[in-house]
Amino acid sequence: MASDSEGSNSSHESDFPQSSDILYVSYRRAYARNDLEESSKCLGELIEKSIETVNQEVEKIAETLCSESNSFMRKIFELLPEDAKYKVMLNVIQNITTLDCFEYCELMLAFLKHIPSPKYVKHAYDVNEILVLYEKNCNMNDPINHYRMISVCHVFPLIIQMSQVDMRNERDFYFLQQA
Repeated sequence: MASDSEGSNSSHESDFPQSSDILYVSYRRAYARNDLEESSKCLGELIEKSIETVNQEVEKIAETLCSESNSFMRKIFELLPEDAKYKVMLNVIQNITTLDCFEYCELMLAFLKHIPSPKYVKHAYDVNEILVLYEKNCNMNDPINHYRMISVCHVFPLIIQMSQVDMRNERDFYFLQQA
C-alpha cells in the first residue's frame, strides 16, 4: 500500500509522460498542497512542452513579480529552470499590448531581476535604450526625470550585476556615459 501512495505523487511522469493535461492536474494538486518543489517541477515541464497551456499561471507570475510580494507563486518561479523563466518572460512581453513605456520597462526589469544571467543582459540594455529614446522624444530638458531615474536606479545596477562592465567596450562606455 505504501508504494501505491508514493507512486501516485509522480504518476504524471511514469504513466502519461507526454500528456499536458495530466501534468497540469499534477501541477494544480501540488499547488493546492503548497508543495513548492513539485509545483515548480510540473510548471517547468508544462512551460517546456507548451507555454500556452499555462497562460493563466504565467499571468499570475507577472503580477507577482511586479507586486514584489513574497508569494507562493513567486517562490515557484524562482525554482524554475533559467530557460523556463526566460520563456515566461518572453511570453508575457509578447502577449501584453496595453503597456506604456514605463510599465513595459518595469515588467522587463521585474523579470530580469530574477534571471540575472549574462546571456540576458541584452534585454537590460534594450530597456535602457527604450528609456533614452522616450526621454529624447519627450524633450526632457531636466537631467533629473523619471526616465533617468529608472535607468540610473534600476537598469544600470542590473546591467552591472548581470555582466562585467568593461570600459574598453564601446557599448559599456556609452552606457556609463549616459548615467
